Amino acid sequence: MHYPRFFGLMASLAVTLSAYSADSLLGAESVLQRIAGASAADRNAAPNELAVLKNALAEYQAASATLPPEAAAAGWLALFDRLARVPSELIYSQSYQDRTDIGALFQALPPPSAWDALADAIESRTARATSPRDLGLAALAAVLRGDAAGQETAASRLRAALQSDKKLEAYELQSLLEGVDGFAEAVAASSGEAARLAAFSSRLDQLEKPGGQSHGGMPWLEVPDLASFAPREQIDPLLRRLLRLDLKLQLWNTSRATRRALSEIALAHMDELKSPQWALVTDVEDVALYEAMAKRFPASSSTDDDQRQAMVTYLLGLVAAERTADAINLLFAPETRLGSRGLGYGATSVLAQLQQAGRGDAVVDFLRAALERDPTLHLWEEFIALAARQGLSGDSLDLLTQSLERPGLTPSES
Repeated sequence: MHYPRFFGLMASLAVTLSAYSADSLLGAESVLQRIAGASAADRNAAPNELAVLKNALAEYQAASATLPPEAAAAGWLALFDRLARVPSELIYSQSYQDRTDIGALFQALPPPSAWDALADAIESRTARATSPRDLGLAALAAVLRGDAAGQETAASRLRAALQSDKKLEAYELQSLLEGVDGFAEAVAASSGEAARLAAFSSRLDQLEKPGGQSHGGMPWLEVPDLASFAPREQIDPLLRRLLRLDLKLQLWNTSRATRRALSEIALAHMDELKSPQWALVTDVEDVALYEAMAKRFPASSSTDDDQRQAMVTYLLGLVAAERTADAINLLFAPETRLGSRGLGYGATSVLAQLQQAGRGDAVVDFLRAALERDPTLHLWEEFIALAARQGLSGDSLDLLTQSLERPGLTPSES
């Protein structure tokens, strides 16, 4: 069983299977005996187990719509068991586009008219299941029945089984737990706002338990976009709990609304944070947040990518707030090395946006002060362009001329 692939597809199934009509496909006559017979005959004699599985799967797909529900269910489970006997190196030796794996089996599920029969068959074999493989099947049965409570129970049992498996490496456990979490959240997403919030709350419950924050050995957690489906009064308590975890929060898939909510809560409850969350500093409005976090965690490493990006954002916030002297001090501080590293294209874009938002004088003042102190900075293009938009082309030309006349400035620096 290739668990990450299985759980990932289960997450999709939880949403997509519910959209099918129970009457969209009809079974007619049984050809299961021929399929099962071929599989049994080839079980030990086939020179290529994968080729045999491909043939059996193709034959099942062609016939499943005509099979009685019980026969269709038995046929699919026979294919599922056969896949488990195929060596993983054979599975992954195929091209991704034409791979016969658990995804191919999910695509070959029998029609909705056979789902109850398949769920019955699965439940009869997994009633006392303890292995992740069988518990994964139990989760599938709950999905096929549209049983939200059963899906939540299956996710909980899966998580517990994985966490008790001492043979898994930390990175393997991390991947598997993320798959289970994805399944639980996808189930919740198909069940409405309240279920999605409950699923995330349950996930926090797990992380808040002793040892739970190791999260499979990986010190980070991807944050769901809670603000996209629930109001602040419902998500704020969950976000506050999230910020109390000693995990680095990843905000890849969050909206600005969720990030702003996290930033506001972090600023209001900075004393509750266990570790710095530099990724929350994403806006020029986050000056107070950066300063509070830097005070709370003064020993943070300035080599952290998130912290360096937060420093750049903070510097831009200082410029926007017309705190030019503070911005210059940060730019040239030895411990930050922002001046020597450059601010990056994103910062240049923000400076232009600030100018367009009516803060052009503050931007020009900052650029002028920076270049007066060190004319070798790669900020001349921005300074000349923004000064021109502010009607200060003469000032930029004067500074450029003065800089070129400074003693000790080499041709390469000028």
